[in-house]
Amino acid sequence: MKRYSELRLTINSTNEGVSTRKVLNDYSTTLSRQISTVASSAVIISYALYTVSQRTIKVFGNEDLIYTTPFVVFGIFRYMYLVYINEEGENTTQMMMKDIPMIITLVLYIITAIVIIYDLL
Repeated sequence: MKRYSELRLTINSTNEGVSTRKVLNDYSTTLSRQISTVASSAVIISYALYTVSQRTIKVFGNEDLIYTTPFVVFGIFRYMYLVYINEEGENTTQMMMKDIPMIITLVLYIITAIVIIYDLL
């Protein structure tokens, strides 16, 4: 998604598509979006599988980490929305720290994970 943001900036800049980085000549916005979609799907599936793996269950002592998956899914989808629809992908850290839904999701994820890991309920 970072490459997509760089490509979009390059294409929309006043220098009419001349890239500032040579590697950007090998990318297209369509390809970048497709790769991001596949990678995001893989991350979500990997995280869900991690939360139900026997090793994870053994390490954390319970099977409930799967309940953190919706926060991960929403966080990834929200990030994609911000990059592709709002066109805000240039500074990821700044984008994440000023987006209220993303901050709420992160806080809820942390609280949920702590409650599950330390069996606070």
